[in-house]
Amino acid sequence: MNRLFCFPCLLFLISSGTVWVAGGYSDLNNLPNALNKHERSAAHYESQIALKTFGSTRIDLLIDKQKQLSIDIHNEKVKDNREILKKLICATCFLIRQELAFRGDNENKESLNRGNYIELLKYTAKFDEKLAHHLQSSSVFSGISNKIQNDLIEAVGTVVVNNIKEEIAKAAFIAIEVDESTDISNTAQCSTVLEHVYMYMYWTLKLKKYL
Repeated sequence: MNRLFCFPCLLFLISSGTVWVAGGYSDLNNLPNALNKHERSAAHYESQIALKTFGSTRIDLLIDKQKQLSIDIHNEKVKDNREILKKLICATCFLIRQELAFRGDNENKESLNRGNYIELLKYTAKFDEKLAHHLQSSSVFSGISNKIQNDLIEAVGTVVVNNIKEEIAKAAFIAIEVDESTDISNTAQCSTVLEHVYMYMYWTLKLKKYL
């Protein structure tokens, strides 16, 4: 007995659940309705597209590859920016630890001394190609503006204060010392010293003082 098959579906349809692929269509009395129904099915559309584009470039695959490439480039840029930010934070922490001033009297590009922060980054860039490229080419976020310097100082200060709060919350003993003196302009100056004892590795007691 003669049976009808759908050629595109036979070639490209993954599932064989339809009669046009599995065993063939044999009800010729209802052929027009069945044919119309099959031609409007999503599976037949996909098979037709696959047949038309067989051997040629798939636009959808190109779009997916371009999208993935854009994501990879973005992720790589984010990774590089994080590395640059780490170096800026390290420079900030170094100057704070050494109690050195950040800003300079003249921070213009023509200045021979643009301040400790910028000069430290310039010196570090001599041994770091990525940092050197960033300082020379970045136009959106270079990390050397006075606002960025203030933001970094504030951020590092917040982390330090939070760490002190955590240590104090765990401390066994706490002492607060307040001292006041008057300067030459007859203005009162007040200093507060916070001391606490906390336990760390091997139950060793250590005294820490914050001024």
